[in-house]
Amino acid sequence: MKKRRPIRPGRAQSNRRHVASSLSTAAIAALLAIAFAVVAGCESASDPSEPPAQYSVGGTASNLPEGGIVIALNGIDLTLPQDGPFTFPTLLNDGSAYGVTIVDDGPLAVCLVSNFEGVIDGANVDDVIVGCELRLDPA
Repeated sequence: MKKRRPIRPGRAQSNRRHVASSLSTAAIAALLAIAFAVVAGCESASDPSEPPAQYSVGGTASNLPEGGIVIALNGIDLTLPQDGPFTFPTLLNDGSAYGVTIVDDGPLAVCLVSNFEGVIDGANVDDVIVGCELRLDPA
């Protein structure tokens, strides 16, 4: 049987630490390289520091009763005092859903909304139609 040479105290441990230290440094360097590559590849086309594009919602109202009506965009009210074009003052981010509803059409009219919901798609919405029919016998 072959005799093994004794290892000098301290030297084997020192070598092991050096190898472990080198592997850790190499592993960290590899992980950093991968992380930078992933981040570079995931950059979006838009600058995250820029606010998202915003658009308005509006349309045309016709045959409104005297005194006007109240409509809402996603729960935010707007009074329409007379027939004609309208635009909600609230701007919505591109890609946001919107919904226009009748809040109060008064006792003398029944009002409906057409093109009342959708998703903002890179442009102002201007095709919401509010139309009212006057009641002969107020309820």
